[in-house]
Amino acid sequence: MANAHVAARALALIAISLTACHQTPPRHPGEEYLAAIDFEGNKAITSSSLRTGLALHRVQSLGSAPDPYLVTVDGDRIKGRYLRAGYLEVDVHSRVERHGDAVTVFYKIDEGPRATTKLVISGLPANDPLITEQKVRDTIPLKDGQPFSYDPYDKAKEPLLGIAQDAGYAHVKLDAKVVVDRVNHQGVVTLTYDLGPKCHFGKIVIRGVKDADLEDSVRARLAFITGQQYSAAAIAKSQRQIYAMQRFSTVRILPDKSDGDTVDVHVSLSHASAHELSLGGGFGIDPATYEVRGRVGYSQIGWPLPLYRFDFD
Repeated sequence: MANAHVAARALALIAISLTACHQTPPRHPGEEYLAAIDFEGNKAITSSSLRTGLALHRVQSLGSAPDPYLVTVDGDRIKGRYLRAGYLEVDVHSRVERHGDAVTVFYKIDEGPRATTKLVISGLPANDPLITEQKVRDTIPLKDGQPFSYDPYDKAKEPLLGIAQDAGYAHVKLDAKVVVDRVNHQGVVTLTYDLGPKCHFGKIVIRGVKDADLEDSVRARLAFITGQQYSAAAIAKSQRQIYAMQRFSTVRILPDKSDGDTVDVHVSLSHASAHELSLGGGFGIDPATYEVRGRVGYSQIGWPLPLYRFDFD
């Protein structure tokens, strides 16, 4: 009972301490404090969601006065939330009202209509089946006439480059931007490709492997050969297959794009630790008996031959 009483008192002291830590500092008469952050005109995004991401929200929790600079910055934050959601014509205005020491910040939001998407694609070759306008449209998850959003647009930029690189265009450049068409309430996504020459793999240099048999094994796992059409996907696949050998801690496959339409490849490898020791154990109990077990394992890479692996368990 005595122990229980001590534990209860300790818990009470902890609760009081936590409450004290979360209390706002005492205010003196004449000191302004942020009493509320209110929104007007918002329908697409709830007030609670908008309020959570604001710097003023923390100011309010601390019981401090609002900084005019933060009022402006938070207005930009609110506008940014709407822009990313596709409300490209949004407008946000702020005002501050005072009642005694209490200050309320209001944000009036004119959401405007949510923009629909329009894709404009240029710079593609007329007769290359590996990269067509339809493939580009299938890669970006924004479709003509659907609501626009910045997140899928941003996430699609790398795959949009990837389909050109996989078609052999190692030097491709993509100019992607969004233009607001206020008349038609559209977000016009313009994708302008500068493909450059069609490229092929050149010389393949492997570094970090001294044994000839192991180097041959690495080459066998490359998904490309000299003279083959350049492909970024083939490089990524090769890296995965070499890692799967469990011989190397680092695998870097770097294309050298400085020689026009010929892309040499440098494969740099770092050997993984050749020795590994693992220990483990466990126990079990049932009404009839109990047992305790131990386990030890040892493995050595490259023994007795470079491509072998010795395991003891």
